[in-house]
Amino acid sequence: MFLIIGASGFIGNKLYNYFKSKGLDVKGTYYSKVFEGPEEDKIYLDLSNPDFSEILNLKNITHIFFCNGITSIDKCKSNYEISYEINVTNTINLLDNFIQTDTIPIFLSTDMVYSGTKRFYKEEDEVCPITEYGKQKADVEKYITKHFRKYIILRLTKVYGIEKSDKTLFTSWLDSLIEYKSINSAVDDFISPVFIMDVVEALEGLVSGNHYGIFNLGGHEILSRYELSLKFAEFFEFNNSLVQKKFIKDFRFIDLRPLYSSLNSSKIIEVTGIKLTSLEDCFRLIKKNYKMKSEKHNMHPISVSDKKTIFKNRFIDLYSVKADFEGFTKNYFVADWGHRVGILLLKKGSVLLIKQYRFLIDDYSWEIPGGAVNKDENLEKAAIRECEEESGIRCNSLTPFFDYMMGIEVTRCPTHLFYTSDFQETGVFDKREINAVKWVPFPKCIEMIFTGKIKDMMTIVALLTFSGQKLG
Repeated sequence: MFLIIGASGFIGNKLYNYFKSKGLDVKGTYYSKVFEGPEEDKIYLDLSNPDFSEILNLKNITHIFFCNGITSIDKCKSNYEISYEINVTNTINLLDNFIQTDTIPIFLSTDMVYSGTKRFYKEEDEVCPITEYGKQKADVEKYITKHFRKYIILRLTKVYGIEKSDKTLFTSWLDSLIEYKSINSAVDDFISPVFIMDVVEALEGLVSGNHYGIFNLGGHEILSRYELSLKFAEFFEFNNSLVQKKFIKDFRFIDLRPLYSSLNSSKIIEVTGIKLTSLEDCFRLIKKNYKMKSEKHNMHPISVSDKKTIFKNRFIDLYSVKADFEGFTKNYFVADWGHRVGILLLKKGSVLLIKQYRFLIDDYSWEIPGGAVNKDENLEKAAIRECEEESGIRCNSLTPFFDYMMGIEVTRCPTHLFYTSDFQETGVFDKREINAVKWVPFPKCIEMIFTGKIKDMMTIVALLTFSGQKLG
């Protein structure tokens, strides 16, 4: 028999329903909310004042899943005594009853047991939590590893679902966007969320394969919440102005927050053979569950293969994918150049242009400063760096004003435009690539577009868009 502590919670309920659908003998506990299922499967348990008698009367519990507890980082800090009693003291009191049995404890832990100063933590990395929630999880982990010979500890990043209004990360964002409410997302909070059914299948794989020990499970992709929410809004075709860029300090959290919330899943993937679901696939499932269509005719692919890399370096990722539509298959060859930034520098009605050689036209080109966003670099920092390198101007502040896609079929190069009049001129720039730098009156810049003297797409888009938005 499987016993799930916290079967009315998000993860616990998914586990209960999954195991029940497999015809397994499973029971679960609930507290404030009763889960759906036969009455004989339900056990009331208040971990702030627990009575374990009904649990201890159960026979043949082979595995006990601990999906319970207060998971709010700030509540664990502000209500320390209550949260510690529930998350640690009484959880350990329940565990005590199974030390001398063959029951396998399966404890759902968190990436918060690490300090969060680096990306993709491995199981053997030092446990050094900076949050009260992480400390409480670490205390139970320590108890289990000391007192049990066989156990499963599964550390998780942020877990999300795809069901309509299930109050997890992405569906909460979508509910807000549908009502044209803004999403506030931090640029200094990097996460790699994991799909709930990947968690369920990983646990099934660990249990059925008799794999014991500590395992980490998180998504393959790590992005700042701001970058992730922009990606999400873009996928669902909402204006990215609804995504508000914030910093962690803006939220006035009670407890600290790690910079990186990500885990290396290599170990659990190797032993269970699970395949993690991509963010894009989950976005498609969410769109289906919300019955959202962007076109009159459903031309969305039924399935998309994993990408197959053809060539890759630090500038470009050239890959192929196969998309299956109703009645036909299409092969896409995609050139992914990553994100780019461009900066309009404004001074007394003039725009700063730089002159550099461009191979495809075999000539010099007048352009605004800009370039590629490096790995681990946010958009604003990339714009400031590119501007100083190419023009010798150090920006004190930037204002975003337009984002666009250079291509939407087989060229991926999301481009982000900024403008500023707040800067310092150093006069020092890369003269190996930049031939000249000069200030050009705005009307003259527009004239240069239509006379063919400005050919660069980013420069044309920036000048015309800014002219329409700010000047006319």
